[in-house]
Formats: sequence, C-alpha cells, structure tokens
Amino acid sequence: MAPPSLLWARLDMALGFFVAVPAFLFFQETGLGGPCSRVIAYGVCLLEICLIAAIFIGVPLPLLDNLNSGLMIAGSVRS
Repeated sequence: MAPPSLLWARLDMALGFFVAVPAFLFFQETGLGGPCSRVIAYGVCLLEICLIAAIFIGVPLPLLDNLNSGLMIAGSVRS
C-alpha cells in the first residue's frame, strides 16, 4: 500500500538482474554450454554485477533494461 518510489523501482530492477547470475552459473556447471561456457558464464555474471551497480549510480532505468535484455540474448546464444 506504499506509494511508488524510485528506490523501490531500482531495488526491483536490481533483483531482476540478479536472477541471471545463479542461472548462468548453474548452466555453466551442467556443462551444456560446451568448452567455452565458463568464460561466457563468468563474463555475463561480471557484466550483470556492473549493471546492478549502475542501477544505484543513477543510469536511466530503461537504458539498463535494454542492456540487460541484450546481454541475456547474447549470453544465451552460446550457453
């Protein structure tokens, strides 16, 4: 029942971005991604952490959402 706030929007988006980190690490451990899955998984996780930090720095949320979507598509192509 609380009114919408920018802090809640940023926390909600950060949690949404964080979901990809354990997902990529899980798929890397299953070995389904091939020989370069470790590099892809760690690279995507590192970029996701950077996006989460950018949320709280003040980068516009729609831009970060588009970057996250592109990162998920690029990371999923080979994984």
